[in-house]
Amino acid sequence: MAENDGGLVLEFDHNVIEHLGLKLYQNRPTNVIAEMVSNSWDADGRRVWIDLVTEAAPGAAGQIAISDDGSGMSLETIREKYLVIGLPKRPKNQPDVLSPGGRRPMGRKGIGKLAPFGIATKIDVVTIAHDAESGTARMNWFRLDFGAIRAAQDQRRNNSPPDVVLLNADATDTAIAAHDSEGTVKTFLSSVRYDQDGQERESPTGTLVLLRGLTLKRALSQQSVLEAMGRRFTVTLLRSDFSVFVNGAPVTEAVALPKFGQRIPATGFSTDHVNGREVRYWVGFVETAAWPADQAGIGVYAHGKIAQDRPFTFGQKGREIYARYMYGVVEADWLDELQEDVVSTDRTSVDWEHDDTIPLYEWGQNKVRGWLAEQLKWRAESDSARSP
Repeated sequence: MAENDGGLVLEFDHNVIEHLGLKLYQNRPTNVIAEMVSNSWDADGRRVWIDLVTEAAPGAAGQIAISDDGSGMSLETIREKYLVIGLPKRPKNQPDVLSPGGRRPMGRKGIGKLAPFGIATKIDVVTIAHDAESGTARMNWFRLDFGAIRAAQDQRRNNSPPDVVLLNADATDTAIAAHDSEGTVKTFLSSVRYDQDGQERESPTGTLVLLRGLTLKRALSQQSVLEAMGRRFTVTLLRSDFSVFVNGAPVTEAVALPKFGQRIPATGFSTDHVNGREVRYWVGFVETAAWPADQAGIGVYAHGKIAQDRPFTFGQKGREIYARYMYGVVEADWLDELQEDVVSTDRTSVDWEHDDTIPLYEWGQNKVRGWLAEQLKWRAESDSARSP
């Protein structure tokens, strides 16, 4: 191989950030919020608070705040992990790596941190982590500005240092007072000071991601975010150690999922093994399809997070009218553990032509066919019971 004496260098333009953040998530606010929620899961957060101020109140600008009581990030973690775009969440060929709290990370690409640029031009990250050396909680607060990133691109610079607000500061109200005119950080500090049982934590930790300079076409409603968090994740509904709140209201099945006339099985999950790999699933059918067409069908999840979004029926044709009433959940954690990444960057689709996913696709076709047949039978019996 010839020596590289021609000054050849592989460079990455800042347009990468625009394409992976702004373009990929543009006008998809609930998908952006979901990426922040998955980061809270990875950080062993037990509670996540989503606070929406998307319509400017008198004297205040619209903003979205997503915060958690997870482990937070030290200065070293921020420098070596968070600010490194595309750093994989799991080392290659190590699918079983766990967080300190025993959780498997959601996703694997390490670019979800760019998602906020899809709906905001400024991102504040306020994070509190326990410092082993001092034995105290230390706060770091920095700001990413998309305008500054673009300016760096125009100047052909290959980096864009964030604006630092606080560096290794005491995690106290006093430290943030001069920088927190709207009181958002103060509210965050108050939230993480106590655990979910109301007991004061010895060393409060957590992370707040504050989105400002919103580019939303319309304001987000509390209900739409509650529903989206319940449908893009299964852990928000199934785990007692992971609760998500939107403007103070918890994400629950009652607010996130429709009321089903028929559910298979009646409660819980069924389990199959497809090509030696575990698959858990359930499906429900509403009596009246009063939802948008893109909310019907099957969602495929990996480690509690959507991998194949609705509308999706594993390509099953026929009886489409009944598929309009269907809402199903298929959990296949191993999709995120394959050596080759088969989940799209925005987690809306799976590569169903991959050798490892073809058996699941074929299994799904058979399942959907059977579910639709059961729904047809259920409706016929219901109509018969109602007839005089």
